[in-house]
Amino acid sequence: MNAQADSVIRARQNLPEHEKKIASFVLQYINKMIKENARNAPDVSQRYSMRGLPVDSTGRVLVNVMIAVRSRIFLPAQPAPVIKRIKKVGGEVNIIGTGYPIEINCWIPYDKVKDIAKLDEVGNIS
Repeated sequence: MNAQADSVIRARQNLPEHEKKIASFVLQYINKMIKENARNAPDVSQRYSMRGLPVDSTGRVLVNVMIAVRSRIFLPAQPAPVIKRIKKVGGEVNIIGTGYPIEINCWIPYDKVKDIAKLDEVGNIS
């Protein structure tokens, strides 16, 4: 492994637990948007959208929220608290997958993604 990869792995290990649930590219990008106060940027969608991480005109990012597996018999946590919280922070749920594990495709305000990751029911966000 090279030094750059080692550095990335060490940095990821030092993150708070909830931030480890967020895919690296999503976390890096929302951190950039937070630092630049993207919500106040003109044409936020055009300025910040990128391949694999669209941003709408209000500063919400399109992500997939995977519901966590809760036990040794592989029962998923219930998605209802996650959906409720997504809507409460100004998000919008597009699709709730019927597969396993349960996946929620949704728009979440960029500055609320970390809050959603703090929920016990969330397995990961990508």
